[in-house]
Amino acid sequence: MSLVEIKREIERLGDEERRELETYLRQLSDSATEARYQRVSALMREMDAGRKYLRSALETTDLDLAKRGL
Repeated sequence: MSLVEIKREIERLGDEERRELETYLRQLSDSATEARYQRVSALMREMDAGRKYLRSALETTDLDLAKRGL
């Protein structure tokens, strides 16, 4: 679905449905942001403590989190 199609579908929603959609999207964004922040913070603490990671390992972790919506 293209962005234009999504916008058309949103325009068709009533006020209550738009508020529900906004709440849902905000919750998704907040939880994904918080989960990613937690994981990255944990990795940074480990690195600060002296643990070494390859860049490719961190990139793989980031992609895995993104695939899960985190």
